[in-house]
Amino acid sequence: GSLKLGFGTSAFVLEGPTSANHIVGVNQVPGPIKEGDSQRCELAGLYAVAVLVDAIVSYYNITEGQILVACDNSSALRVFWDLFMPNPAYNNFDLFNAVWHLIRQSPLDWECTHIHGHQDKHVPYHALPRLSRLNVDMDTLAKAHWTSLVESSPAFPVPVHRPILYEGLQLWTGDTKIVHPSSSTLCNILATS
Repeated sequence: GSLKLGFGTSAFVLEGPTSANHIVGVNQVPGPIKEGDSQRCELAGLYAVAVLVDAIVSYYNITEGQILVACDNSSALRVFWDLFMPNPAYNNFDLFNAVWHLIRQSPLDWECTHIHGHQDKHVPYHALPRLSRLNVDMDTLAKAHWTSLVESSPAFPVPVHRPILYEGLQLWTGDTKIVHPSSSTLCNILATS
């Protein structure tokens, strides 16, 4: 994921046992995004992977298999833990809930692994393990997508607040989506209304 000035993008890749065949994509992170919230950017990439895998599984009637998800944000990877349950108190509850729903309905066994980010700053790219190289590639692609969106827009782009498939209950205050519907967040909204 790439986040600067309150605007985020993410990139993702889906590969088989080798890099011979792969699907690469980018997306714009839905708002709202707090500055410094790299977790939301990473979750947007994980959501894209889960949606893409769901489409492939449905199209090819896949009934079993395994998938390994690698990401450099360990807190975003919690969604793949066996005992994880989405909680409205979590930041980015909407994306957590959507990813959780997709992987729970999937016939695949989902596993995750944390990849340390920006390893290419300390180790030559060609000497990195495959998953680390993919992580570097996706970071580079997310930054390039961010730059292309900013440069092609007549004004600085802002994150679009939108419903997310499988997020469950949605709460909005005006045009602003509530992505962290904890009791304290809701009480603060009600107090200022």
